[in-house]
Amino acid sequence: MRDPQRAVARLPTLQAWGKQASAALDEVLRRNPSFLSLVDRLGTEIDAEEAGNLLASIGKKAAQALCVSLGLPMESTATGPTGWRWRLMAAIGDKAKDPDKDVPVWFSGQTPLGIKEPIPNRGVFPTTGQTKAQLKSEEYLLVRGEEVEIDKNYTSFHENEKESREELARLIKAGHVEVIGDWKKVLARWPDARATKIATLVKARPDGTNKIRFIVDMLRSGINALTKAEERIVLPRGADLVRDILNLLECQAGQVEILTADFSDDFLNLGISEKERGNVVIKTASGQYAAYAGVPFGLATAPLLWGRAAAWLGRTAQALHSKWEHRLQIYVDDPALVARGNRSTRTWTFARTLLFWAALGARMALHKVERGHVVKWIGAVYSVRVDGVQVSVDQDRIDKLTKVVTAALQAQGLITGVRSLAGELSWIAGIVPTTRPFVNMIWAALTEMNSQNQRKGRRQRPEGSVLAPMVHLPLVWFLRFLQGENGGLKRIRLTKDRLAHPSWIIRTDASTTGVGGILLTAKGVPVRWWAHPLTEELLSALKVKAGEPGKMTTYELLALLISLRTWSTFIQNHRIGVLIQLDSESALRVAAKLASPHPVVNRLAAEVALCLENLHLDTITGQHWRNVINIEADALSRLQEGYSVPARLQKLPRDNIVPTSELYFLHSISAAILPVS
Repeated sequence: MRDPQRAVARLPTLQAWGKQASAALDEVLRRNPSFLSLVDRLGTEIDAEEAGNLLASIGKKAAQALCVSLGLPMESTATGPTGWRWRLMAAIGDKAKDPDKDVPVWFSGQTPLGIKEPIPNRGVFPTTGQTKAQLKSEEYLLVRGEEVEIDKNYTSFHENEKESREELARLIKAGHVEVIGDWKKVLARWPDARATKIATLVKARPDGTNKIRFIVDMLRSGINALTKAEERIVLPRGADLVRDILNLLECQAGQVEILTADFSDDFLNLGISEKERGNVVIKTASGQYAAYAGVPFGLATAPLLWGRAAAWLGRTAQALHSKWEHRLQIYVDDPALVARGNRSTRTWTFARTLLFWAALGARMALHKVERGHVVKWIGAVYSVRVDGVQVSVDQDRIDKLTKVVTAALQAQGLITGVRSLAGELSWIAGIVPTTRPFVNMIWAALTEMNSQNQRKGRRQRPEGSVLAPMVHLPLVWFLRFLQGENGGLKRIRLTKDRLAHPSWIIRTDASTTGVGGILLTAKGVPVRWWAHPLTEELLSALKVKAGEPGKMTTYELLALLISLRTWSTFIQNHRIGVLIQLDSESALRVAAKLASPHPVVNRLAAEVALCLENLHLDTITGQHWRNVINIEADALSRLQEGYSVPARLQKLPRDNIVPTSELYFLHSISAAILPVS
């Protein structure tokens, strides 16, 4: 899902298959100019039914061509229960020696849910254990006990009865849901079946139509407590797509363009094993019971199952192309393709990928595809420039977040829905990294509240809620970003930045008694320095003391912050031109991520982040300057221990550090709620 190109680079057999398959698909494209014409018009008004029929028709031709290239009989083009050509997929996996042998089988209707049948771990994603949501589901399962039927669905299902009936009818017609009958018939087929309530989510689309989605609440039915998965998915960030665009722009041959699409019915494409289907039973509007045939939204293992499938689709599609002409990222069911070349070359590149997915049986709403130099993908707008790319959070999302954050800031007691807000803001941090420490503060508050709920005798608070004072500080700063301060939620990345050299070098060090720093030119010639003991006044805002070896990361980051503030007039507006040299690897990691799980260190990371914003620095480059060579800065941090100022610094200006009252931005606004403009 994230960076398929990296997976392809590690699989030579996949690359070899990709060249073979690419030739077969190109021949189909040459014989079907009507499909190329359709792809050329994507992003404009096209007839949805006509586009769908053409995609299905040419997909079958492409499947036959791929079978010929693999030496397979035409029977391999037969489709599974949800329309996917799983035998062809299996043959591709075998030929390419792909590590995930399970995905094709899942499309045949044999998908395990991790309840009765295990989900094999193929090493596609990082390993994981049981989630908090699953642990919570265990509590609901215990409360439910022997109760297995349900009397009705959630209120939203019945309040939106028309929409609920329409969506259910669509799912039944598509083969994603099967009506079983009364509960006796359910038990006759699955003796240990458990039913789950569903909620109906109706969301208005920009074109005036409604998007309807069922949420199958397997958390409260206890089904999720029964699931087991050994992997967790890794989704792409906005920065990953930006990097892909910059990589292709660097080729300097032709223009770069983006195409975004989506796979219809994502999770539901994976047909569930018959043994598992007693775990996905729901109740219809007419009172009958039905069972999902495809994996439903709401199952704990659903993201992993579809994530494995999406990752497979991503790396096989990328293998069809040179990494210098095509890149892609897939966020759940939303792929974003990037192509380079002239208009006809880009159209061919996009057509090859779409044709391949159609050959496998994927259904995509081509009339909703966006194509161009400016597109919207997973809540952000990406604008390709001649010299780089601009990425910004779309205005609708900003408006919604502003309302939520403002309401939270006006709350006096308990704030609910904070977990959902934290998830949204975590995504924002993928675009604007300087917001990461504030996201960490919100997650820390949620962790603390959860910890309090687990203590005996403590008042139980709703899950995902926190007390207003716990998140006041990060929400104030998020509101500032949402209102456009410090550049707001928009960033520009330039290709030339990758070749840029630092304009200034900041070298710092810290001891348990003091801190010091040196400002050097790009050639490493020192021009100024500062030094200061770790006084109570300097450390009081952080609520730490001097002389503690376990606080060295804090002291090191403080030295960096002081340097950035003290030499602001020198380094401001050097977007990527500042190199920092620290002898603490842990401090360097925090400076790179601008976040830490440790509250005090994260607080300093937030201070550094805001400093970068105010100085208009996009980033700072870090370099580990080991203590054996960091002799001069080390001496500055120990002047109060009797060390001398190094000889080559003695004739240089010594700067007085900024007053403590001006050092910490966060401290100065901790008691204020900003007015909404």
